[in-house]
Amino acid sequence: MPPFKFSPPNLIPGSVPAATNLNRRRRVASPEIGNYVPPFSYFCSNFHCFSGNDRVFPPEPPRLDFSSVKDLDNAIHLFHQMVRMLPQPSARMYNNLLSVIAKMKQYSFALDVFDEMRLVGAPVNGYTMNIAINCYYLLERVGFGFSVMGIFLKSGFAPDATTFNTLIKGLLFGDKVSGAVEMFEKVLSFKMCEPDDVMILTIIDGLCKSGHVRIAHNLLRRLEEKIRWRPNVKAYNAILNGLCKCGMVGDAFQLLSEMVGKGVSPTVFSYNSTIQGLCVVGRLKDVQDLLNEMADCDISLDVVTFSILIHAFCKKGKMNEAEDLLGTMKQQNIFPDIVAYSTLIGGYCLRGEIDKAKQLFDSLADMDLKPDIVCYNSLINGYCNKGRVDEAWLLFLEVPCKGLKHNTFTYSTMIHGLFSSGKFADGWKLFKDMKARQVRPNMITYNILLYGLCRNGEIDEALSLLRMIEAKGVNPDTTSYATLINGLCTHGKLDVARNLLDRLKPDIKYYNSFINGYCKMGRVDEAWFLFLEALCRGLEHIYHGFLSKDRIVDAWKLFKDMEARRVSPNIFTYNILLDGLCRNGEIHEAMLLVNMIGEKGLNPDLVSYGTLINGLCKNGKCDVAIDLLNQLYSTGPQPDVRIYTMIISSFCQEGSMEEAKRLFVEMENRGCAPDSVTYNIFFHGLLKKNELHKAILFLELMHERGFSLDSTTLSMLRNQVRLSEDIFFSN
Repeated sequence: MPPFKFSPPNLIPGSVPAATNLNRRRRVASPEIGNYVPPFSYFCSNFHCFSGNDRVFPPEPPRLDFSSVKDLDNAIHLFHQMVRMLPQPSARMYNNLLSVIAKMKQYSFALDVFDEMRLVGAPVNGYTMNIAINCYYLLERVGFGFSVMGIFLKSGFAPDATTFNTLIKGLLFGDKVSGAVEMFEKVLSFKMCEPDDVMILTIIDGLCKSGHVRIAHNLLRRLEEKIRWRPNVKAYNAILNGLCKCGMVGDAFQLLSEMVGKGVSPTVFSYNSTIQGLCVVGRLKDVQDLLNEMADCDISLDVVTFSILIHAFCKKGKMNEAEDLLGTMKQQNIFPDIVAYSTLIGGYCLRGEIDKAKQLFDSLADMDLKPDIVCYNSLINGYCNKGRVDEAWLLFLEVPCKGLKHNTFTYSTMIHGLFSSGKFADGWKLFKDMKARQVRPNMITYNILLYGLCRNGEIDEALSLLRMIEAKGVNPDTTSYATLINGLCTHGKLDVARNLLDRLKPDIKYYNSFINGYCKMGRVDEAWFLFLEALCRGLEHIYHGFLSKDRIVDAWKLFKDMEARRVSPNIFTYNILLDGLCRNGEIHEAMLLVNMIGEKGLNPDLVSYGTLINGLCKNGKCDVAIDLLNQLYSTGPQPDVRIYTMIISSFCQEGSMEEAKRLFVEMENRGCAPDSVTYNIFFHGLLKKNELHKAILFLELMHERGFSLDSTTLSMLRNQVRLSEDIFFSN
């Protein structure tokens, strides 16, 4: 390959690239596009060839007026002026230009100017790097931001807290939470820089917003211990908000007390998050305690606090209390916003007081408030529920006239209202309009369509719609199937309904339609059989409830009680109990239960054995799991890939890679092909044991067989390779 040659641009006046060329010359080096960019030192050395040192009296450089940059033409003109100047402007001057362009939200153009700066050898510094990375973040292309950091690192510029904070934000924004956490951990472990409050808050807030509140809370604890960081109120607020949104209100309540104990004063936001969480779970007494605490701390309620409380009262139908709160707001010179009034309108509609809701809606104009789509949706839903579909339709037509857009809820509600009033053709016409306007239907919309078809007796069309929904990759819920099963049973298609039920995970919701249908057709024996089956399904929900709360003793007591009443559990019930025993570490009892299943005339299925084998592995009994695996080949059922993968995973976690390899080969010899999960787990185990050479060979085998690494394993491989390179070069 011939050596790379670079000719610096001609800086004679008039020869600077035209404005149109700036948009064409994107040459950011990155592994993805493979462009080669010479190091900064080369650009800078060539730039000085034109510094004009041969002049004894260099001319006074003109002043740079960045305030004159109002559009891109101004920016281009100023950039061309800067590259002609002798002596050259400083990095700070170029950064000012980039900042002005970025503030105009012309991020792509700012990056074009950045590329031109590199081509002409303009001076740069760490702040230049941060501007470029931030532009890529704002363009949602954080991967290129990493490339920019790599270029600057090679040129001797060290990234700072701002650099890492922007990259972490970009990863979080792109739903790459694990990558963001990994980067933050590297900053800590390798002491790349001192994490500041902004960076820490970014990672904590990002974790909370993505539902990883426990990880965020544990990180806060570690930072307190590891770098003696004192959490501020913003960090606590992020975790408080996350805990409440995940339903962990007790933990939030405790954290609020912890804040006060550590001398961090809660803000009104802290209390609002906790109050909202308490209202959602109905702990209104605790809400009152918090309100009293706010008063003691001289923290005034704001419009958000009042809106939360109004919503809680409206949800419970306590409209008088909600109205009193509205009056209190006005007395305290806190003016209710549209959210508060939308909540009140929704509350009246829930109680069926639609005329009162409309009266409040009409009065909004007198208060200089514009109704939002939530107001319209509440009223449209209220009118439809009252059967006043024509009035709902008039409001529906009014929405675009007020500068608002119908959303999925608006369309779904109106379609349901039309179907309920027998206007099936109008409902379908509105659904077509919804698609034409590119408003995406959700599962509620599809359920309404299924309801309309079934109600109109168009059962075959309803079945076709269900198949279409499944083909789109949307998972129908229990309401979808219950609606369709009810329609099939109502129209005498019980056998079709039964075939559909056999495909599903049984749910108690489905049985009433069947029992009613069988009885109407005189098939009483089948109705009785389904009644007993439904009873068992109902018990399964109770078992699940007990086990989700770790109440295995209560579940076991109920099981024995049902046996005494001669209600025979089925295999689903046994599997639920088996799972509960294994999760509680009661492996001996779980093994006895599997034997009991056989004694009761039932055959343990693969779910039963898979649950038991998983429990054995997690409790360090891999040898017993292997014995049970071998036993299955003689007694049945034949082990599947999931069971093998469980045991291989356990060996890999223990570091017993030879045992894992033996089992991997054995499963193939026995005709059970490993899947992608098996391959990734085994590869992960090799990396964990630092057997990089074996891992690379195994990766070649994976590729030959058409398998690839998942994102987590691939990230681990990159880290291992990077670490190996660092060790090699350090030696």
